[in-house]
Amino acid sequence: MAIHQYLDCSISHISSSDNDLLIAGIDAPDTPFLILGHEHGYWLNVPTESLNEYLARYQNMIDYGFGEGMLTLYAYASVNQCNWINLDSDGEVLPNRKIYEW
Repeated sequence: MAIHQYLDCSISHISSSDNDLLIAGIDAPDTPFLILGHEHGYWLNVPTESLNEYLARYQNMIDYGFGEGMLTLYAYASVNQCNWINLDSDGEVLPNRKIYEW
């Protein structure tokens, strides 16, 4: 049996352009990570990987067009050994994290 940890947070921690990329990325084969939409946001997969794999994925996220908000959340989740990020419209607003108004 596997038990996984996830980061549950407000969608306000990403920009509207990051949100547009997530919408377009649902079911798309070329996204840097798996994106699952739900009624109030998204589940984003954060795979466990080596440092080199992580750095390559992070660069892929930059090349894909993700901005500071998404990049920061992804790094925070990875450092804290989360396998998923739940971006939710009523999720927790994290302390010391940028809030985007959109």
